[in-house]
Amino acid sequence: MRIKMTRNGDFRKVLDIKRIAVERAVGDAVRQSGSNLKQRLRGQTIGSGLGRRLANTWQNKNYPDQRISAASPASIVYSKAPKIIDGFSRGTPIKSKRGFFLAVPTDVAPKRGSDGKRIKPDNFPEWRFGRLEMVYRRNGPSFLVVNGSSITKSGRAGRRRKGGGRTKSGNYRKGTASVIMFLLYPQVRLPKVFKLDNERRRARADLQRNVRLRLQRMANGNR
Repeated sequence: MRIKMTRNGDFRKVLDIKRIAVERAVGDAVRQSGSNLKQRLRGQTIGSGLGRRLANTWQNKNYPDQRISAASPASIVYSKAPKIIDGFSRGTPIKSKRGFFLAVPTDVAPKRGSDGKRIKPDNFPEWRFGRLEMVYRRNGPSFLVVNGSSITKSGRAGRRRKGGGRTKSGNYRKGTASVIMFLLYPQVRLPKVFKLDNERRRARADLQRNVRLRLQRMANGNR
């Protein structure tokens, strides 16, 4: 960077102008790098199948929050759901709080229980679908099933049929079956979705590149 001076120029004033310009350029680079990191993490979240809602928990906060000069600008990228993100960063195993099985509802199970909350064995509406029965398997997950039910056209479990869906001879009527409502796991290990150490290194490299480009543009007289 070259600073042109005239004989009658105010040296201190010129330096202040250049300092402010440099600080603004660096601040712009910091804000851009923070925004880039946030967007990458949101993209990773959606791409891993974790949904847009969790992706939108990634936020970034700039200091100062306006485009003014500052000696030490910063951009902090964080999640509003830190425990969930930490679990998918470490590959944390999840166990049942009661120490038995972790019940994972299948796609055919109702979404809500009898209390209106997320479906689980405790609030499963047995009055509608029938009693849950456990099918133990030595290899793979065990099941919680209801007998005498059916699958609707929408792919959900239907109401339990009258008489348990059995004929007088004791056989199941056509279209009636045992439907798996929950898969039972001793524990579930979350997949490692986020490699935050790699993202930190990438963000530092991105910041250095953005600072260099903005200072070069400023030196060339471009804003």
